[in-house]
Amino acid sequence: MTNKKLDLNLIQTFLIAAEYQSYTKAAEHLGVTQPAVSASIRRLEALIEYQLFTKVGRSISLTSRGQNLLPKLRQALCMVENALSISPQFKVYCSEVFSGSLSSINNVSVHEAVATKNLLLELLHQQKIALVIDSIKSDDSTLVNEVIHEEPNVVVCRKTHPRINGQINTKQFFKEKHCVLTEEWAVNQTTNHNQYLNNVQVETVASSLSGVVLNVIESDNIAIIPHSFAMKWKEQLDLQVIDLPIESNLVTYHFIYHKREKNNLHHKRIRNNIKETLKPFYKS
Repeated sequence: MTNKKLDLNLIQTFLIAAEYQSYTKAAEHLGVTQPAVSASIRRLEALIEYQLFTKVGRSISLTSRGQNLLPKLRQALCMVENALSISPQFKVYCSEVFSGSLSSINNVSVHEAVATKNLLLELLHQQKIALVIDSIKSDDSTLVNEVIHEEPNVVVCRKTHPRINGQINTKQFFKEKHCVLTEEWAVNQTTNHNQYLNNVQVETVASSLSGVVLNVIESDNIAIIPHSFAMKWKEQLDLQVIDLPIESNLVTYHFIYHKREKNNLHHKRIRNNIKETLKPFYKS
């Protein structure tokens, strides 16, 4: 391998293929095709001038030389990732429910997820952001959806609302005018959300939870928002926070990130730091 340059992507592909003992599963993990994984392994074998895997039925198995190389390349990749982990550019786009809680984490740049869902997922693919934390979910097989928290929805209105004083029944709920989130960020998913929208008087559509809350404190509108966000602003904004009188799904928040980052040591460490930071939030 004298004077030959070794691509770090080839090392990563080799390590993943060795872990799964399958080119197909390695391809799914990396978000590439199976032929692309096979080609990468062949390139690596050409560089080091010996075979790394043998076929065993539908699986693959490391050769003795491959087994000898495996721990050395793991250590080498770990050293590279640790060296790169000093970068402050770990960008997290998250729901405003969490944004204020994450500002204390070193080397994490927090942005509120105001872009469209499709744009956020595209930014993950382009490696322009590292992680999305929100109630959205992706069906893209190359992305990981990791549930981190669930909570109920509640009704909010201003404390001086002329017709509501601490409780609301179903009839009144549908009679009042509502402020709702734009469909793109509709965390206020009731059991039948379309039926909910068709049966209430939608007075205002807001693009953020903050916009919803500001609307209800300045009007007689009511709204459905996540419990934690309601409690965060209850005292400061003189909100009434009331149990929802209709059936509603829990709001489910996810970590969304590319599969290629699942076993990345730096990425994994930041994800764990975020989980630890949010633990008090989960208990609130």
